Amino acid sequence: MIGRKTKSISFDLTDEYEKGLLEFAESKEDKGKFSRYIKRLIAQDRDGSIRTSSMPVMPEIPVMEEQEEDEDDTMGGFL
Repeated sequence: MIGRKTKSISFDLTDEYEKGLLEFAESKEDKGKFSRYIKRLIAQDRDGSIRTSSMPVMPEIPVMEEQEEDEDDTMGGFL
């Protein structure tokens, strides 16, 4: 078809996770318009309204605040 590009998506039906994704997508189809559903998901991702799982979420690392040292206590007995 001129002016169109087709991209295939494969689902491993022996993998429960992928099988579940396919079943969910098929249940959301607008009268059999799988590509329309996928395009809407891509648009939402592009616009920042959904978070993709392609990048792992990094846990927040607590930042330790620096404590002011008391001059009297610093190396007091070593000088």
